[in-house]
Amino acid sequence: MTDAAAIADSAADRFGRSATRLLDIFWTIQDALGWVPPEALQALAPQLGRSVAELRDTLTFYHLFYPQPTPKRRVYVDRSALADAAGAAAVVAAFERGLGVRCDRPDADAEWALFSAPCLGLADQLPAALVDDVPLTRLDPAGVLSLCEALSRGEAPASNVTNEVQTPGPLLLRDGAPAAALLAQVAAMTPEAIVEAVTRSGLRGRGGAGFATGKKWSLAAAWPATPRYVVCNADEGEPGTFKDRYLLTERFERVLVGIIAGAKAIGAAAGVVYLRAEYRYLRAELEATLDTFRRRGWLGAGGGPAGDGFDLRIQLGAGAYVVGEETALLESLEGKRGEPRVRPPFPVERGLHGQPTIVNNVETFAAVAAIIERGADAFAAVGTDYSKGSKLLSVGGDCDRPGIHEVVWGLTIGDFLALVGAREPQFVVVGGPSGTIVAATDQERRIALEDLATGGAMMVFDRRRDLLEVVHNFTRFFHRESCGCCAPCRAGTLVFAEQLAFVRSGQAARVDLDRVAAWAGIVGAASRCGLGQTCTRPITTSLTALPDVYRGRVQEHEALFRPFDVAAKTSACEAAIRRQGGLGDGG
Repeated sequence: MTDAAAIADSAADRFGRSATRLLDIFWTIQDALGWVPPEALQALAPQLGRSVAELRDTLTFYHLFYPQPTPKRRVYVDRSALADAAGAAAVVAAFERGLGVRCDRPDADAEWALFSAPCLGLADQLPAALVDDVPLTRLDPAGVLSLCEALSRGEAPASNVTNEVQTPGPLLLRDGAPAAALLAQVAAMTPEAIVEAVTRSGLRGRGGAGFATGKKWSLAAAWPATPRYVVCNADEGEPGTFKDRYLLTERFERVLVGIIAGAKAIGAAAGVVYLRAEYRYLRAELEATLDTFRRRGWLGAGGGPAGDGFDLRIQLGAGAYVVGEETALLESLEGKRGEPRVRPPFPVERGLHGQPTIVNNVETFAAVAAIIERGADAFAAVGTDYSKGSKLLSVGGDCDRPGIHEVVWGLTIGDFLALVGAREPQFVVVGGPSGTIVAATDQERRIALEDLATGGAMMVFDRRRDLLEVVHNFTRFFHRESCGCCAPCRAGTLVFAEQLAFVRSGQAARVDLDRVAAWAGIVGAASRCGLGQTCTRPITTSLTALPDVYRGRVQEHEALFRPFDVAAKTSACEAAIRRQGGLGDGG
């Protein structure tokens, strides 16, 4: 047996030879060898009941698994649009010089590998990098060269991440009751009372879609099948967002209170926290908190507030933006490619392992803890008629006060820009690449689910920035992150990236903008999941918000082809797809 096969065999044993723990098995092998060799897949196949081809297919789906020899020591540099504006390109060049490597071209014989990353969850303190899983922030070329010299001497890097809470809010960020008191309240409540309180509060999911949390929990609780599961989505992958990082490091006990309340509400047998791989450095502390809850009898054997020995485990992801979609996350948790499922059925009916499951994100569970503590009526007393409570915003970019701001739903863009200290702002990206680009002059737009919905990412760009460069960054991001399952998204994201490069070159005509807009309508209508449906938004919303920027970059010459009616073409395409059953209500 080769070393790789032996390590694979040991990893499979460690996780019960279960294919549902495939990500953990791959991580164990890669941590030992630096990559996952073919011999390891061959050893795993008979033990896990999957073919080598299936295992390879899953392995290559995730960006942070390596199917080829790769140095164990790695640097990932944030290359989001915000990071590029902050000087990330110079930081990459400094790492290349200091480490003697090329970015995104790993050399198996080198000590280090250097990679670009779409986002590291550090958008408030850029430029940033992960060095041997240690987050380093506010980098500059001179500091990077000094760092590389220290690494060559065998010195380990030390994290300098800070959590900047700029605007503490009334519910989530206040110093509240300890976990013991909140869990005593949960223990005293019936499952029906928990669901009723969450429903009455008006809480909607904080991941961006805004589905009513109480409705989701009531559906799962009423579904007759058992066991049931609760999943906390901590795969905070939207470029520009980082508020979950704060909640996981500073308020994880309150997040756990919300998870335990959800588990009791639906009668869950077990739960999982799906942690994004870029937050791997948080895992040890999170595991320690779970152990503390177990020692106190709040999780695990002996019952606890959720009853029946409810317990949680942490699942580390492996770098795939699309896994933030709840059904893709469930596929990943089952050891598969993180491709979104066709719905219905919905997770509340057939979720993890085909059983009723609630999937909510970190902030949503923290909000549940606030409802338990303050009461549903107090939570519902702020916000708008549709968007109740407060919202955590991850603010980065060209402003004086980057960091975490807790605001009441309904805040206008004008008030937001004043709050964060934006000087000469040009536009704001609300909700990250999949959200909405808003001109800074459009000050009456409101941050609310009924107007500008957001999972939390808020990117501020001033008049020095090139809108088309930002949009091009977003289109390249979506092309990289498309799972490739459906042709409209797979091909469309590439078309958008190429067309934005064409427009930026100054060679495009106005008809090219019409064609890009038409393609956006087609891709958004025909794509299977949220990624394909929202990957068009950087183009469509920026064309609407700042059309003069585009007009100034295209030529006035006559087009070779006659323009067509974009709205009519898109509408006809959508109608045809619906007739063929290609569009569902929820995507």
